[in-house]
Amino acid sequence: MTRSVRHIFGLVAAVLLIVCVFVGIEYHNAFHHALAVPPVSRDAAGISRLIAAYHELDETPGLTRALSRSLAPGQPIRGLVFAVFLGFTPLKKQAAAYLHHAQFGPVRGLARAAQYHFGVPYSKLTAGEILLLCDLAQGAKRGTTAPAGHLPMHDPIAALHRRDALLSDLHASGFLSLAEYRNERARALSLSASHRPVN
Repeated sequence: MTRSVRHIFGLVAAVLLIVCVFVGIEYHNAFHHALAVPPVSRDAAGISRLIAAYHELDETPGLTRALSRSLAPGQPIRGLVFAVFLGFTPLKKQAAAYLHHAQFGPVRGLARAAQYHFGVPYSKLTAGEILLLCDLAQGAKRGTTAPAGHLPMHDPIAALHRRDALLSDLHASGFLSLAEYRNERARALSLSASHRPVN
């Protein structure tokens, strides 16, 4: 290899390194800006644990993957970089960011989703309602025969069946005790669109 070729390769490598450093800094700053959300309140601590438990179920993406997609929708490379950063982020901080950034149907953030889908503040959501919202954020119904993209939030009966299936999954995984499972299944489910409780 001649000296001029080595010089050109060295120059190209230096330029690529500088570009990578600047892109890395930009992604790093964007990532930390996205995670600079208010800490989870005491009321939401149980919600965070429930969201983490949902994302540990079979056939659901892990919380890190789900959050990286929420932080970089339609941007696979940025999402991949964010997923790497999230690997070094405590689960508690990930859950807090998920509460603010996840897309729950047409609305972003759990507070707005609670009002939009159930007509209640997020602190009043039941475990079953939180699980339905997590499912909604994934955009696909695991273990159902519903057509792709069909979300049961406007169908009270389908939403009730889906809620019960998710509660059953959490009970089987050991997250909910038998008493908690029975208590949650006994709750009426009232969707904001229908304003009719469903038992």
